[in-house]
Amino acid sequence: MSWTTVDAAVNSSSWTAVTAPFDCDIFVIRNTGGSSLRYSPDNGNTDDLLEAGAQFSIPVQRLNNYWGPRFSGGAPVVYLKMTSGTAIIKLNFLR
Repeated sequence: MSWTTVDAAVNSSSWTAVTAPFDCDIFVIRNTGGSSLRYSPDNGNTDDLLEAGAQFSIPVQRLNNYWGPRFSGGAPVVYLKMTSGTAIIKLNFLR
């Protein structure tokens, strides 16, 4: 299994798109400040609040690579926006 950590600077004035650095099946967000989490900046129904110090992950199980990677390298995985201020959000991507 290979993995990498990415730091994303996120503010409260605009949505920050986070892209996968390579094809992967798991990503983990570690919040360092109160972040509002959204999968689509155009759809308010996808908002979720990730409190300071909390962690959020999406693991995907698959058999024999049948489905291919869940998150394609270079494609947006999530959009982040702080509820206030600016913070560095840690993201781990695992193959």
